[in-house]
Amino acid sequence: MEDLLAHAEEVFNLKVGRGGNDPIETQLRQAAKTRKALGLTDKEPEDVIEEQYTTELPEEAEVAYATFLELAAARSSNGWGPSAISYLDIKSWSDLYGVELSPWDIKAIRMLDQLYLSASRRGGE
Repeated sequence: MEDLLAHAEEVFNLKVGRGGNDPIETQLRQAAKTRKALGLTDKEPEDVIEEQYTTELPEEAEVAYATFLELAAARSSNGWGPSAISYLDIKSWSDLYGVELSPWDIKAIRMLDQLYLSASRRGGE
């Protein structure tokens, strides 16, 4: 679980803007495109983004992470920001797709969601 959460925290921190600015990932991509256009590097922008990640998604966490991404993409908002993914949301997704998630997967999805919501809140500061 620790490796999954470390990987997710890196991803979420790059994908959330800070203080009204574009997300760090967007800023890095724009800077890399500019550097390449000026002939200062031959690196592709996506390679620059990939270099920012020091952790990898553990193989045993792939189902939980993919499920979290699907649920997060369909999440609602409460007017102050994104709403948390509920157990009902997870059960509905599981029933809809006919996928039985393990207790570990469910716990991982909830923990990923807390990390995401925390990164989203920090992004508004």
